[in-house]
Amino acid sequence: LENIISLYTENPKQFDSLYSQWERVWYSFQSKNSIMILTLSVAIEGLLNDIYIPAIKSKNENTELNNEINKIKIQIKKLDLTNEQCNRLLGSVSYWKNITAAKALDYLIKCDVITAKDKKLWQKIRNESAHPKVREEDLAKEKLELEQVLSCLDLFHKLILNTLKFSGPIRVLQLRKNYNYVELNHIDVLS
Repeated sequence: LENIISLYTENPKQFDSLYSQWERVWYSFQSKNSIMILTLSVAIEGLLNDIYIPAIKSKNENTELNNEINKIKIQIKKLDLTNEQCNRLLGSVSYWKNITAAKALDYLIKCDVITAKDKKLWQKIRNESAHPKVREEDLAKEKLELEQVLSCLDLFHKLILNTLKFSGPIRVLQLRKNYNYVELNHIDVLS
């Protein structure tokens, strides 16, 4: 509770992001599975965009990458291309320094905030919910999908709890009746 109050006082934008994403996820769990899954995967991306990516950008002013990009831009300008082709290539090269949600998750994996399994499940659920296909439903598929959703919910909680500087045991969400706990250690990636 002290950490929540502290975040609210010291960084209201981060608090607002946590609260609004959490609220969306909460209400989505009262709707259809497809809406819930899409909302959860987008909420994770929202936390990354609002809280983690700005912190990662401020820490990682990669001068080596910037120098490489500038060299490539000079080379592109020397090519025999139309203005449109040149601008398209220059824009693509500039995009290399953007930190996407996937790159942010890679950074958080390196820092031991989350696991590679967390990222893989998030990508799977995000892609399937953002680009849905008609499929036949059966009980085994529904059970697997629910396990994956619960794992993504664990990822969502890890991001929130790390923002709140929480360390301690958390219950891993599963369909099984046995409760599993993992020790969550706050890792300061936001300062």
